[in-house]
Amino acid sequence: MQKLLILIGSLFIFTACSTPFNSGISGDTPVNGISGEDETALCTAMETEAEAQGVTEASKKFACYLGGQLSAAFAMDGDASFEETCQESYDSCMSEEAEESEDAGCELNFGDCAAPLADYEACTLANWDEMKTMADEMSCKEEEGDDTDDTADADTCANPEACKAFYDACPELDPCTATE
Repeated sequence: MQKLLILIGSLFIFTACSTPFNSGISGDTPVNGISGEDETALCTAMETEAEAQGVTEASKKFACYLGGQLSAAFAMDGDASFEETCQESYDSCMSEEAEESEDAGCELNFGDCAAPLADYEACTLANWDEMKTMADEMSCKEEEGDDTDDTADADTCANPEACKAFYDACPELDPCTATE
């Protein structure tokens, strides 16, 4: 029994010290210092976590929704409504099997950013949560009665609170302030 308690305690401590992606890299490691085998481990861990968190599915939903919107916008078939054309295209896209890509791996380019890996991972998870929420809220249904101009919303950029430390340390990576 005592061995079991020690094992559980050790597992708890190990889990508490690991980073969200469980790459085996310390959360204190500056992101611009990650390369070689560590970069490969981080990329693999991120891919695994994205799949587990439903981010891969959300990305597909997002892409299929946009494809459905474009199909409906350019459809020349007068018999189907915008909503029907969009939904048909979306459903078709979602039913397709994902293509196996010959992935060359991921390349993480943090430039001079020396923020800790833990801050980057926390920000990434928060951004994933926002993307999943957005993908779940998308619909081919046309909004009725609201023809207001949405450009004000398009001009507003707000990052999740969990990204504050990362973007404070690396403002050049902040999508809300990055210059083109």
